[in-house]
Amino acid sequence: MNSTLKCPKCGGEKIWQDGNNCRCHNCEYADAAAAFRTKDRADGDKQNTNCLEGIRCPKCGSREPFVIDIETQAQVYDAGVEDIVGDNEWNNDSGIRCIECGHTGTVGEFRGGDLEVKTFTVVGAYPDAATEYSCLRDGTFIEFFEANTPGEAARKAQEWGIQSLHGEDAGDADLDEIAIIAVLSGKHPDVNDPK
Repeated sequence: MNSTLKCPKCGGEKIWQDGNNCRCHNCEYADAAAAFRTKDRADGDKQNTNCLEGIRCPKCGSREPFVIDIETQAQVYDAGVEDIVGDNEWNNDSGIRCIECGHTGTVGEFRGGDLEVKTFTVVGAYPDAATEYSCLRDGTFIEFFEANTPGEAARKAQEWGIQSLHGEDAGDADLDEIAIIAVLSGKHPDVNDPK
């Protein structure tokens, strides 16, 4: 069980993780671990305050987890490593890899500051409109959102869709009610043009 994970379907916090996959103990929903991570939901602007302070992926915006090349000392025998005896240290020149998107670089590059805010065109569909050709059916929407990443733009589109569908009753609605068909970088007002 991992307290940084939460079920995107039922909100349950009893999550079993096996490698890169998770399953909710409450509703049995299973998906990739990224779907269960809570970093981009309610606390999307939360900053790291411990050993990863100031670090986030410059490609996808993820704030954790990372694989970092560290320097340490170990007690080593011919049969293998017995015990890590030194501190785990890294610096701005240490290699780092984002678990979320696989982007690699140096810790210094991952401390590079805020991501650039971009405009994204999101094509989505309300419930019962998401079929094989949903972009041609009633219930499809095309909206523009300012975001750091395509994933953030998709989440904003789902929140916007839920709000417009349920109004004041949107609090308990499931974001997955809104199907995301496409997220395009830039503003594409011609997406809906049948030419």
